[in-house]
Amino acid sequence: MSETLGDFEWILIDTETTGLRQPIFVIDLAAQRMCGWRPVGEPIQFMVNHGVNIPNEISRKFGYTREILERDGYPPLDVYEHFREYVGHRSICAYNLKFDWDNVLINEWERLGIAEIGTRGFCLYELTRRLVDPVPAGNCKLQTLRQFYRLPERRAHTALGDVLTVVDLIDRVLLPLALDRGLVDQKSIASYLNVEWYPRRLSFGRFKGRDFKDAINDKSLHEWLTWLSASKNPMTKSMGRWYLAQLASVDLDENISAIAVSAIDSQDPAKSVDNTRRGIIVYQNPSLAQLRKVVAAARERLADLEVIYSRDLNKTQVVQARLFVLLKDDYQILDELRLRRDTLEEIVASLFIIEEQLLDQISFDYEYAKEQISREYESASHKAEGVKEFPEEQQGELKELFRKLIRIFHPDRVFYDDDKKKSYTVITQLIIEARDAGDLASLREIADDYRGYLSKHGLSIDEAAGEDTEDQLSRIYMSLQSRIIEIIDKIDSLRLTKDYELAVLCARRPNHIIEVASKRRVDLVEECSRLRGEIAALTEEIFQATGEYPPLGGTD
Repeated sequence: MSETLGDFEWILIDTETTGLRQPIFVIDLAAQRMCGWRPVGEPIQFMVNHGVNIPNEISRKFGYTREILERDGYPPLDVYEHFREYVGHRSICAYNLKFDWDNVLINEWERLGIAEIGTRGFCLYELTRRLVDPVPAGNCKLQTLRQFYRLPERRAHTALGDVLTVVDLIDRVLLPLALDRGLVDQKSIASYLNVEWYPRRLSFGRFKGRDFKDAINDKSLHEWLTWLSASKNPMTKSMGRWYLAQLASVDLDENISAIAVSAIDSQDPAKSVDNTRRGIIVYQNPSLAQLRKVVAAARERLADLEVIYSRDLNKTQVVQARLFVLLKDDYQILDELRLRRDTLEEIVASLFIIEEQLLDQISFDYEYAKEQISREYESASHKAEGVKEFPEEQQGELKELFRKLIRIFHPDRVFYDDDKKKSYTVITQLIIEARDAGDLASLREIADDYRGYLSKHGLSIDEAAGEDTEDQLSRIYMSLQSRIIEIIDKIDSLRLTKDYELAVLCARRPNHIIEVASKRRVDLVEECSRLRGEIAALTEEIFQATGEYPPLGGTD
């Protein structure tokens, strides 16, 4: 092992559990031996069977059920015997050490009556927060960083997948930053983490999200930090004093202190943009040429993410459209029955004050709402039938055309001119709409003759983009990073939905959608039956009170 990387041995672990409240049981445990900042040997992973029920939300998230764990899991005592042999006397580290070690493993070992395994190490999450501060990805959630730094796809929310993602994060991102600070052994890491520190971007209060260094030129922010330093709360008082002390030593000529995007290949400039889309490089007062490269890389990254989001959204929408077509009639019947039930409840509530004119109005409103439901379902059916899945062969061309066009027309190219920015925003929206619709013809037309395409839509642009100064490029870069963070959040949010989960399952098993539709139809039929019972009871109540049936037809 190279001395520059250190030769200290430690264990990187992750756990997936039955929840966040005690008693917490480990259902998935993975570990990777590390020497310095490099993995050594193969990782281990165990599914653990404690014979306990698994909450539904955990089963949905991790895919584990009590039946699966009883079939494929190992008894906890056997798991920890193997784990002890793997760990030895090494320290155990995790991306969320406070949870994995303090809340989970220590309590589990005590519950099982076994001695602690290894020793408590350092927290990779806390180390990451400090090394990449200010966090360009917006937050240090592991999957957000994986997306932001283009780390390999692993099985998210599995112990082994998360361990391997942390290894990737160390290799691509943390390693150069750690070595730059001389973190080559446990002692130096512990000293680094024990020094008082607060994030560069304020995490709370009226200036939440602001860079504390803005206080150099922002009097109100400086006054707020001064007020913070005089707080009666020891923690906020310490924080305020720390920020003020840092301000006293700020380099006013600093431009961008760290651009966490990539390493640029100085030996082969032709590869610069491609390399800039991977890994990181830290710049102190970057040059104009370097800024142009990272801005170009950020545009490429944004385009990649936009295509990923569009692809995932399309897959989700396609499955939802197919499911809607299969169940459209059932849902329409359900909505009409609900409307009927609600209308009858309105009549019952007005039995002793009802007038003929009011009853006529209720009847009219019911018929109108029923027709509206029919029109809406007809429209939704037409729209669902128009949702098409992008063929695999189109994905590559969509991606490349979108990249090319977004580089030319992104509004951030002309951030300095509000009028130009409006035009660029309109053009970009047309490009995004064409991409989302899989409209290759329009994208090809724009790429082949964008002046003609814009003219056809009554648009024109001044192609002179003002990227001449370091300040302009720095502002463009920061704006692009904000958009990158936004789209990563959108991707993550989409992938946490049940609709996306269903799309993934249907991609693996095409007939799964038929099974889902059949199960949902059973539930819909039961709900419709319950509503018909309520309708019959309400109808009879109205008849007994008035001697007439309500003017809404029968009970179906």
